[in-house]
Amino acid sequence: MSTYSIDQFSKITGLNKILLRTWENRYGFIVPSRTETNLRLYDDNMIVKALNTKILIDNNFKISHIAKMTINQIMSMVNALKNENVVNQHDLSITKTIESGLNFDKELFEKTYDNGIDKFGIVEFYEKVLIQALNKIGILWLTNYIAPSQEHFLVELIKTKIARQIDEQKSVTRSDTWVLFLPENEFHEIGLLVSHLLLKLHGYNVIYLGANLPFSSVRHVVEKVDIDKLLFFAVSNPIISNIDYTIEYLKNLKPEAQRFLITSKDRAKGKELNKNANVIYDIQEFIKLIT
Repeated sequence: MSTYSIDQFSKITGLNKILLRTWENRYGFIVPSRTETNLRLYDDNMIVKALNTKILIDNNFKISHIAKMTINQIMSMVNALKNENVVNQHDLSITKTIESGLNFDKELFEKTYDNGIDKFGIVEFYEKVLIQALNKIGILWLTNYIAPSQEHFLVELIKTKIARQIDEQKSVTRSDTWVLFLPENEFHEIGLLVSHLLLKLHGYNVIYLGANLPFSSVRHVVEKVDIDKLLFFAVSNPIISNIDYTIEYLKNLKPEAQRFLITSKDRAKGKELNKNANVIYDIQEFIKLIT
């Protein structure tokens, strides 16, 4: 079972550190273990308990009442709120997504994902649920807030789901051909997969090259296929620091093709990005572009 510092625990659960200490001292609620130097260490079960507790708190439950409940009672109360449709459905889906990853619970993930797609649609579910859940547990940002096995479990489930949806989109109604890839040493593929799905939903032809692609492989495709647009993501710091080189390489490789970079505004903050690429900072910008 993974352990988390109070800083990590606060980031994942959205509960501030002062509040956590108060609950611990006043109510004996969510009491972490301690290191030899007296630092707090929380575990996966505490994450699940805290996430569900926050949902109850956000729905006007008092911590003095919640602290007397077992974890099963807390989760039953959350499910009751869900059935009454009064709980924030995005928050609930985020909680269930994180819980499924921590507990290696494929059934819970499948149910959460399928219900989310039905309720919100792929775009809203990706933007309001998956991205938020992944940000909370650090998967997108190469931190160590979640054990590698849990990270891979959740990411692979998400990738499989999106890949199936992509495979269902057979119709090509537009003439433009997009090439999608992640540069070498960039592995954050979920955003690229969602971009692939959105392009397919809008009728574009897509050549999907995947993650961690050497420039030589991009060149090989461009030399063989008539393409119109190149799209890549820059998420990890080494890739962002090398953006200008990547853009210039793509420009020289296929000057007439449009180049699109998707990155985080926070990550690119303070960096003057190369003018030879169209920079996109969020999914809505991308949807507007391809619609």
